[in-house]
Amino acid sequence: MAALSADLVHCTRQQAVIFDAVKLNQGGLYDPVHGMFRTNVSGTYVFTATLSVSPNNDFHVAFVKNTADNEIGYLYSLNMNIWVERSTTVLVHLAAGDEVWMVCLTDSRIEGDKGHVLEGAGDFHSHISGFLLSAD
Repeated sequence: MAALSADLVHCTRQQAVIFDAVKLNQGGLYDPVHGMFRTNVSGTYVFTATLSVSPNNDFHVAFVKNTADNEIGYLYSLNMNIWVERSTTVLVHLAAGDEVWMVCLTDSRIEGDKGHVLEGAGDFHSHISGFLLSAD
């Protein structure tokens, strides 16, 4: 599991969303420098993400596999006058060496930890997880 440590204010089209605050990385499959999960075993994987956005902002992101335009799941929010939190889960079969990460599809804002401690959520405003469900 990794969280976003600071707000991502203007995430542009196909820009990677890099969750840089690693909380758990058993097996070392998540690369916090590039924001990617790299598989080492073929099988069925589960990826989940929860993203938050402050009032009057929005986000539109996708889980992608191997290339920034190979979308395998979506997560978006509408521009509303309230805090919004959305979650999604993706179940996908991957070969050894495949990579999965998240990219923005439009100009997006995603809330991270920095500056939001008073709301009580700390560094869990926006986070991602991935794990092997079943090896081939």
